[in-house]
Amino acid sequence: MTLRHGWAAVALVAAALACTPTAARAEEDKPDKAVDQKIADTLKGVINTGADRYNKLQDYWGCYRLYEGALLVARGLLPHRPGLQRDIDAAIAEAEKTPQVHEKAFVLRRVIDKVRSDCDPSVKPPKDPKDPKDPHEGKLPDPKTLWDRLGGEDNVKKVVDDFVATSAKDDKVDFFRKNTPNPHQLDVDGVKKLKQQLVAYISSATGGPIKYSGGDMKKVHTGMKITDAEFDAAAAHLKAALEKNGAKADDVKAVMDAVGKTRGDIVEKKSGTGMGPGPGTEKKALWDRLGGEPVVKKVVEDFLPMLAADKKVDLDRGGKNKLSDKDMAQVKTNLIAFISQVSGGPLKYEGKSPNQAFKDLDVTEEQYKAAEADFKAALKNNKVADADANDLVTELAKFKGQIVQKK
Repeated sequence: MTLRHGWAAVALVAAALACTPTAARAEEDKPDKAVDQKIADTLKGVINTGADRYNKLQDYWGCYRLYEGALLVARGLLPHRPGLQRDIDAAIAEAEKTPQVHEKAFVLRRVIDKVRSDCDPSVKPPKDPKDPKDPHEGKLPDPKTLWDRLGGEDNVKKVVDDFVATSAKDDKVDFFRKNTPNPHQLDVDGVKKLKQQLVAYISSATGGPIKYSGGDMKKVHTGMKITDAEFDAAAAHLKAALEKNGAKADDVKAVMDAVGKTRGDIVEKKSGTGMGPGPGTEKKALWDRLGGEPVVKKVVEDFLPMLAADKKVDLDRGGKNKLSDKDMAQVKTNLIAFISQVSGGPLKYEGKSPNQAFKDLDVTEEQYKAAEADFKAALKNNKVADADANDLVTELAKFKGQIVQKK
């Protein structure tokens, strides 16, 4: 039960290069035709395999890890080319610091192209593997933005039209604030302008080209007295509009996650006057109630060793899925970010979806329950309140259907 990174493909690369004799060390690069040609030929397959993962599966993390593993193997076979070894080291270090996963793959792809062309001068590297006009194999075009995946301006306009139409009729939303001291009196032009602003806001939040020129969310909604219940009702209509207009489940979730982060600016909390609750009584985000990053980090650090030692979980799948210390460090980072994402925290998860991460691991119901028990124990060990621990376990259980894939 882990977020795997496609190391099986790296093992094949290692096997392909293992037959190559290692040349003697040298102070500066001194070509060894047999070794260099073998590396150049093998890296061609690595490029295309990585590009398939990147383009067909949108598995940017798998592509990145494949390229990293191939470079580490190649580096060990290049003592006669210390210059290339330095290039590889620099690229791997740069990729580790690069925040976006798809950009990590680009950083390593560029040095792979350099290694190939240096080892085989007949190979001309592409000017830019992102360029769709470049004739070279293994292109890695920039992944589509969420805006593009939603269908761009034309489809987002349809989403907004449907959202406004259904929300306006729902008394639970009170779209025009009829039940407040300051109801909206929007004519046809007013509704049209509102829709334009909504399209622009979605564009700005999903990587689209339309710039949002309205005020910030808190200022715009001040005085509207929007409640949590009304926010939830409106969010349900937006979700339905996205689904109606063909948005995929992962993209719907991405939009709804972005919308959820605006709750604090849109929902107007009652002041400490009159019969309402006083300041500071509003409910904190689950992430904050857990103790934020310091506590979640300790929970994960306790959980992973328990998981690895639990035979009922069978983390390494009978030795077929053994993880290195580096793998476990990445699992730790991913899990902390994933918990942040589901609990309203600030850390962004950029790993695979659970459905992709657990594919082919054949996780059973019993293994899931055993892992869940270990996680609950880690929460308890770190003195997380029972109510907050239960809330987190409930949020994570929403992904159970993507994790348990063996009946």
